[in-house]
Amino acid sequence: MADLELSVDDDEVEEAIAPLTTLNAVIGVNYGLLGDNLPSPTKAVSLLKSRNIRATRLFDPNPGALQALSNSGVELILGTLNQDLPQLASDPSFAASWVQTNVLPYSSTIKFRYISAGNEVIPGEFSGNVLPAMQNLKAALESANLPIPVTTAVSTQVLGSSYPPSEGVFSDEAANVMESITQFLASNKSPLLVNVYPYFAYIFNEKYISLDYALFKSSSVVVQDGSLGYMNLFDAIVDAVYSALEKAGGVGVDVVVSETGWPSAGNGDGVATIENAQTYNQNVIKHVSGTSGTPKKPGKSLETYLFALFNEDLKPEGTEQNFGLYHPDMTEVYHVDFPSNRPLSPSSPKSTPPKATNAIGINYGLLGNNLPAPPAVVGLIKSRNITRVRLFEPRADVLSALTNSGIEVVLGTLNQDLQRLATDPAFATQWVQTNVVPYAGTLAFKYISAGNEVIPGDLAIHVPQAIVNLDAAVKAANYKIPITTAVATSVLGNSYPPSAGEFSAAVAPVIGPIVAFLEQNQYPLLVNVYPYFTYINNLKDIHLDYALFQSPNVVVQDGPLGYMNLFDAIVDSVYSALEKAGGPNVEIIVTESGWPSAQNGDIATVENARIYNQNLVVHACTSGTPKRPYRNIQSYVFALFNENQKPVGTEQNFGLYQPDTSEVYHIDFTTCQS
Repeated sequence: MADLELSVDDDEVEEAIAPLTTLNAVIGVNYGLLGDNLPSPTKAVSLLKSRNIRATRLFDPNPGALQALSNSGVELILGTLNQDLPQLASDPSFAASWVQTNVLPYSSTIKFRYISAGNEVIPGEFSGNVLPAMQNLKAALESANLPIPVTTAVSTQVLGSSYPPSEGVFSDEAANVMESITQFLASNKSPLLVNVYPYFAYIFNEKYISLDYALFKSSSVVVQDGSLGYMNLFDAIVDAVYSALEKAGGVGVDVVVSETGWPSAGNGDGVATIENAQTYNQNVIKHVSGTSGTPKKPGKSLETYLFALFNEDLKPEGTEQNFGLYHPDMTEVYHVDFPSNRPLSPSSPKSTPPKATNAIGINYGLLGNNLPAPPAVVGLIKSRNITRVRLFEPRADVLSALTNSGIEVVLGTLNQDLQRLATDPAFATQWVQTNVVPYAGTLAFKYISAGNEVIPGDLAIHVPQAIVNLDAAVKAANYKIPITTAVATSVLGNSYPPSAGEFSAAVAPVIGPIVAFLEQNQYPLLVNVYPYFTYINNLKDIHLDYALFQSPNVVVQDGPLGYMNLFDAIVDSVYSALEKAGGPNVEIIVTESGWPSAQNGDIATVENARIYNQNLVVHACTSGTPKRPYRNIQSYVFALFNENQKPVGTEQNFGLYQPDTSEVYHIDFTTCQS
């Protein structure tokens, strides 16, 4: 256990704009055909390809456009004509004919991302036809053996409320239709296509919305919604739709932004200008290309289609004719840069909110001369439905007691063995043969930790090679057990705000190779997280409620992310450090966290310890952190027992149990039962 300074200052937030290039971004352009002077489809598709635009959307199945897209490598959202919806809904044979005519002939040469049953007809006279049309199209596609998701495209007029985003809900007029469609999408794991236009939201609310907020130019949070901070209107609109979907039973339904853009002329009010259109579209590309996501759904790119490829002269006069990136003669209205990477396929994994899992374990320390026998301890652990345990050393009697128990084990090496493990591969092999192989058939090893909290320090230099040698020994024994190490937050040189977290210069030569190894092998980093120590070293700046998971509001605002508890802030500061050290995909396992129940006045009390650990269990099993919201925080409470051979003071009072197995206080672990 080590201290971490996290002062709460009024530091400036950083602008939350993602980098332009990404491996996962799907950035497309709407290819509209409402013009009598547009270039041929062949030229239009060549233009798309020349700009590295790898996905497009058609509003109707134009044969010339479909033929031009064949073998182009440009993926496609294909829409049906709105006027076809009644027949698609009422006549399954018409839906089958539609698929046989407009999809099947091109299915081997075009990657169809989605089929959209109409565009922006909800609410309206066709709205009741949308779901049965979707159902008939899906059945027709399945009959043709074409696994293409079916959905529909809606405008934000389906919302009855959108402010703040968490209050997003479908309107009374649209609710019945949208709830049924949401259930269809959820059961088929298909997204909802949404047309998102901050331009229109802004021009109808100029009194309340700033132009910078609409153009992605705000330098700080504009709308605070609970723990989430919004720096741009686009995210706020998207998250309002996500909130509406959740209320309609579509928690796992993704949003695809099927249209967004800004007109370059046609309003004469200084808003619809070339400069603003260029600013908006370039910023939206940057924003959705990265993995910033939205405050409600961070950590992934957002599939988005700009509106539109061309200015179209058969659209209504005014701004509607001026959303194009290009004039019909294929000269640019203005220039924007597109990412050069390939888009994801529609079958890519989707992020879903976390659900309760057995994410909680317990540290089983042995620094006591009056502790129960290992079989009794294992019986106690099982009686509390705790399915994971951490051992700091490979004691044979404890490992034997754990065999056939169903309890997963994080097994540590003694710190004093690190030098030999690093310098002598034969010793690493012997260690594995002695402490892992005899038990591997009856005991599930979750991770092996090369030491505990030795970075920084005299033994730190040995950790990277000890990890490598242990990994080689485990693999030579034909086992797949991740090898890692456990660190205290003293490895950080900076931790506030969480986005500024970075490893200290002193540990960089050691932590760098470790992070590279973990990233390469997809192993996690074990981190010991103690808000208690952070709090007692910063009583002036940190509130007890923030340390105990009891703050009702955001305490630390870090760009678009709001922190309501110190635990999350600490974890996310380590995630930021990992990213800066080249480990953006390294997961954090919280191998120790707890609160002492005695020996520090009115801070280390039984009540505070109970509150902290109960809240930790609930939080770790049901939530992520603001930076990593889509994964439970696998955590190990410290510790099972009060241990009388630890240093006198709070160190002897972190246990949930006395050595006689009576409870110091009670916490409920059933929160973590799946």
